[in-house]
Amino acid sequence: MSNEYTGLTHREANALMRSKIIAIAAETIAEARSMSPDEWSGRDVPYWSDSIAGAIYYVVQNRLRGGP
Repeated sequence: MSNEYTGLTHREANALMRSKIIAIAAETIAEARSMSPDEWSGRDVPYWSDSIAGAIYYVVQNRLRGGP
């Protein structure tokens, strides 16, 4: 079974992993910046942080399992 890291060099696979993590962080920051004060006060920040950390964890785990 192949994945997106198949055929990449170690450096390329690490660059892909970093770009995914950057995209997750940038999307989250953009979402936070677009919120009104009322939306922000209603946001469950610990849950939000946990979901971001979980997404990054899975990016890293997929890299470790499938990369060169």
